[in-house]
Amino acid sequence: MAWLALVAQAGGAAINAQGEKASANAQADQLTMQANQDNQTADATQAAGYQAARRIRTQGQTNVGAANASLAASGVDVSQGTATDIRTKITQNAEQDAMTAILNADSKATNQRLQAFYETQGAADARKAGQQALAKGALSALAGGAKSSSGWKTAAGSTSSADTSFDTPSNYG
Repeated sequence: MAWLALVAQAGGAAINAQGEKASANAQADQLTMQANQDNQTADATQAAGYQAARRIRTQGQTNVGAANASLAASGVDVSQGTATDIRTKITQNAEQDAMTAILNADSKATNQRLQAFYETQGAADARKAGQQALAKGALSALAGGAKSSSGWKTAAGSTSSADTSFDTPSNYG
């Protein structure tokens, strides 16, 4: 009857290992999904940064036109001197703002992609852990099976697993 307990224990180890593997795979799937979402968010963040930069540059050009119109209405020659300096400063400020928007978006997108990379690594680690749990469970089941097969004679009441009395040469006459 003791061998039945060992067989049940081996079966339990196998079932437990399957459960651990399924849990690890579920965790890996969740991390993979999160990594994909982070990569998509990074792409959207970067695209939004470039779109904001275009909008800033367009606004800068609008401001240059408005400044030219205002100066011309005041009777100032817009092709030289202060008018040129004003246009240059407006353009420089707009370009600096546009580049800042791009750099901020790129930085944020890079961080999101790095997070996605870590999640992808975590998913791979979880899958490996599931495989290891399955292998460990299989080995436990085999060990339990080996114990049950080697214990069949002791379970029947024998105290020795084999009769070795014929191995002694003096017993042969």
